[in-house]
Amino acid sequence: MIEDFLSDRLDICVLALPEGSDFPLLDDDKIVKIPFGYKSSVVVVNEENPISEITVDQLATIFSSSSKTSNLLSWRDLGLSSFSTNSIKAYAVKENNGISADLFRFSVLSEKFFNSTVTFDVEDNVKRLIIQDKAAVGVFPNIPENSNLKVLFVAQDDESIAYGPSIENLYYSDYFIRLPFYIVYKLRDSVRLSPLISTLLSDPVADILDNNDFFPLPKVIREKLIIDIQLYLQENE
Repeated sequence: MIEDFLSDRLDICVLALPEGSDFPLLDDDKIVKIPFGYKSSVVVVNEENPISEITVDQLATIFSSSSKTSNLLSWRDLGLSSFSTNSIKAYAVKENNGISADLFRFSVLSEKFFNSTVTFDVEDNVKRLIIQDKAAVGVFPNIPENSNLKVLFVAQDDESIAYGPSIENLYYSDYFIRLPFYIVYKLRDSVRLSPLISTLLSDPVADILDNNDFFPLPKVIREKLIIDIQLYLQENE
């Protein structure tokens, strides 16, 4: 798609641009990249589990193939001395076209494989299994709307602040498990494309993203981006 865009076969596109990766073809003052939304991975437990936050190392101990004891772990091993001694059951949502498991693997497990003890299943089944088991934990592509489940905040390490997957935390990179998507177009086409860009940053499109396991930009950020485009057009009439 990048090649089609650069060769003028596409006027505008939405691209996933992983953080830490170089895209020299897009490093041009004549190419505009505007944030559009994010894919993410959300860590979920039973509502009765007293844990509220977890570190990357703890997640790796539970989910990573490099862990030799994941099938023997209980939450007491992770510091919850008053909680169940049952072994932690780990799950991940299996998606037809989603990437939450792969994103979790690259962001949290340092590209290592999931442990063979991790069960992959469709979202409804993973929800049910965690509701039935207070010691279970799962990786989801979204924030489940169920009062029997809760989302864990994630910290880089013991010394770091833990953040949850809110749209604000994703936008500001505080919640680091994210894959950014950008609206990409050529500066020369700003006037012609501005109505389309405004539509892509509108509330209805944000709702569509939210309903399809994407995290849109915060409303105040989207509104500011639209104003910035309008100001640029006025200054360059």
